[in-house]
Amino acid sequence: MIGGDVKAYTIMGVDIGDEEVRFLILDPHYTGSDSNLKEICKRQWCSWFDPDKKFRNNCFYNLCLP
Repeated sequence: MIGGDVKAYTIMGVDIGDEEVRFLILDPHYTGSDSNLKEICKRQWCSWFDPDKKFRNNCFYNLCLP
């Protein structure tokens, strides 16, 4: 789990490429049906994100590793 600013996320995976890093992020606030995977991905409730587009440089983030 990671939280900061006014958002919270669950990092499900990390993709480290030659030129970029991406995170597979699940939004823990999703409350819909688990069976509609196309809708979940389309609305980006669970999706790959570039860190520059998902996290702000001027915010502090807490990382919880249970």
